[in-house]
Amino acid sequence: MVAEVVTVIEKYILKELIPNLDKTISKECGIPRDRRIGLFGRHRRIDMLCNAIASDITSRGFALITGWKVISKERSWDMTYLLSKTHVRVPTGEKEIPYKITADAVVKGMICDPHYYMHFVTLCSKAIIDLKGLGAQVFEMFGCYLKRIPMLGFLELTESEFRYWKDKIEDGCEYARIDTKVIECVCPGKLCPAKKPGDCVFSNYEFWWSARQLFYFPGNRLVASLGIPREIIIDFIISHK
Repeated sequence: MVAEVVTVIEKYILKELIPNLDKTISKECGIPRDRRIGLFGRHRRIDMLCNAIASDITSRGFALITGWKVISKERSWDMTYLLSKTHVRVPTGEKEIPYKITADAVVKGMICDPHYYMHFVTLCSKAIIDLKGLGAQVFEMFGCYLKRIPMLGFLELTESEFRYWKDKIEDGCEYARIDTKVIECVCPGKLCPAKKPGDCVFSNYEFWWSARQLFYFPGNRLVASLGIPREIIIDFIISHK
């Protein structure tokens, strides 16, 4: 019975909710999918990140979309408002599926979180993933991986953390590109010399090996940076890869 309910909800999210939410964003916001950039991470950091990078993205003709809002150069829309404007067909008698879904309801578990997050990324053409404290963004990363949506993952470091990893990696890894404020992994995957947590900033106890593998695909980028890597983000969103 549980498996059947999950299957029904996943089908509802995939076939009804997300496609119709996509139409709502296009209609209400006037923003097509190819101009939407996703921003995913821990809820407590999203507002700070939006404030830091929104203007960099919207000034270049793109919109920023998170699980809570859509931001364009002119204005922003609350996701709960957009969900309320999204009309979906709900099978008669399906009590497990709420007729009205809010962004808050998703977070509090009224629907199946992994499926929602995995399919939500299809609303975007590219995704920026904040890797500071992995949480539900793992589902969004997996969704991007499955749908081949280009991802930029970044791990924000303090000055002392950046110096430590820069010195540790600088002479020991041919697959790390090191700049004054950025360490970028360009390893294709199996050739990675890091064999255990602690060998590399991208192979440590805060960033799981299983999550790291999701970035081993053309078009994806993985960086650790001193602060938020704004120049890398801009280069990522305007590139045609």
